[in-house]
Amino acid sequence: MPKNIKEERYHNSDVAHPKILKNKIQIWNDEYNNLEHYGLNGKTPNETLQLFKLKKVS
Repeated sequence: MPKNIKEERYHNSDVAHPKILKNKIQIWNDEYNNLEHYGLNGKTPNETLQLFKLKKVS
C-alpha cells in the first residue's frame, strides 16, 4: 500500500525517458504544492509562499 501521493504515482512507475519522468515530477509537485497542509494551518505551500512574499515586501 502506498504511503503518500508521490509513492502512489511514481515509485513503481516505469519511466522510459528522462523527459517523461521530469513531466511526471512536475505534475506531482504542482499537485502537492496546491494541497492543504496541516502543518501550514490548512494552507497550501503556494498560499504560504505568497503570504511570506507579501510580508517580506511590506
